[in-house]
Amino acid sequence: YNYILGVKPGDHKYLFDWVDALDENDVKTHSFYKMAGQKVKKRITYEFKWRNKVPLNDSNSDLLVNFLDFKEITETLDIAGEVIKTKTSPWTWVTDIKITQDNVYQIMRGGRARWRIENEVFNTLKNQGYNLEHNFGHGFKNLCNNFIMLMMLAFLVDQLQEIACSTFKKAFTAAERKKYLWEKVRNRFTTFLIDTWKTLFDSIINPPEISLNSG
Repeated sequence: YNYILGVKPGDHKYLFDWVDALDENDVKTHSFYKMAGQKVKKRITYEFKWRNKVPLNDSNSDLLVNFLDFKEITETLDIAGEVIKTKTSPWTWVTDIKITQDNVYQIMRGGRARWRIENEVFNTLKNQGYNLEHNFGHGFKNLCNNFIMLMMLAFLVDQLQEIACSTFKKAFTAAERKKYLWEKVRNRFTTFLIDTWKTLFDSIINPPEISLNSG
């Protein structure tokens, strides 16, 4: 398989020192910008710098990778078009795919998608109601693995609903966060007899008005 892996100066000092020592003529560059926003105008500039066949580290100097340095510069503009705020987001990757001007944008998108998958999947499983770390502590033989498999199966079903079920999407929007959505789901299962998923999600989208006044 091909790879696009994130690297940082603190973890790959030799690699970054090697690239920084290169002459400007030994590094390829490419940049462009696009406009975004309606009420608030933004100019987003994409800056690419890359070099193919660089050593990954000093212990394996014969292991060559292709290095990509990318910066996304977002400038917020006022009505007159003047810059009032600038945000720079940097990323760096290594890949075995030869980098060219024709594919550098796709490689960047692939690297950012990989980061998003890692960040959003693991962050969701740990902090959005799936209790990933907690489930690791159960059992001495197979119980822990069973919990993990069930959790991943539930996560898969939830992703499918998030993609394809309009009612689920509305319930998610009403709950605002997945953690809150799961709390509402558990609450309804412990309080009411639920006959269908649609009934469950509809009760979250449009909660029934219930009076608890004793009088």
